Amino acid sequence: MTYVTADIHGNLDALNECLDKVNFDIEKDTLISLGDMVDGHLYSKQVVEKLMSIKNFTGLVGNHESFLLETYSTGCCKPLHYQQGGKQTMESYNYNIPKEHIEFIKQMPYYLIKDNCLFCHGGLPSYLLKKIANYSQVNDDDVLGLISKDLSLITWDRSLVEDVVFGKFNPKGKPFDRIYVGHTTTQCLNKDKSCLPVIKNGLYCLDTGAGWDGKLTFYCIETDKFYQSTKSISPRC
Repeated sequence: MTYVTADIHGNLDALNECLDKVNFDIEKDTLISLGDMVDGHLYSKQVVEKLMSIKNFTGLVGNHESFLLETYSTGCCKPLHYQQGGKQTMESYNYNIPKEHIEFIKQMPYYLIKDNCLFCHGGLPSYLLKKIANYSQVNDDDVLGLISKDLSLITWDRSLVEDVVFGKFNPKGKPFDRIYVGHTTTQCLNKDKSCLPVIKNGLYCLDTGAGWDGKLTFYCIETDKFYQSTKSISPRC
């Protein structure tokens, strides 16, 4: 089975709970993480170690992986990163991140195209999607051509989520059948502030707040069913 998750944010308990709920086989099953595996809860190091143990794992770069790589390369954790979970990550590593963990993150792509579906952290802005809407088939070079000047577009973007949720744009089949994203917590999108995934017009929003006081979601592509951890206690209160 193939499962998609988003925004683990160092929440080891939620990750282990979801793996157990789906009886995840680390040798046979596939896990795709939409980024932001680190920063927030107390166990980013342990989360990375767990993900590294999964044979068929694909992690995508989120804005927090970008933060961590910058902190490692400069030796300085900037205030924005420190305040948004970098403190907890650095403490989980005792301020000494192993090189193999950095290499594990460095090799992660910014997006994945699989079975005419796009997987990314933030989203591809609507105005860029419209440029390839009529393509019969999209490859990596097509997407890279759109974001090559600014890779942060696909990690930080929230405009696609806002445009779809509020009825300004329908991306289904233009050109992707599905787009899976994290980054924007669904408590901000659901009228009842619930931790349920938001699925609309082929857009699958799977950041259900595990980095704060929400839940972690595993979405099974083959069955179109999702599984969630119990609610978290925010590490930032």
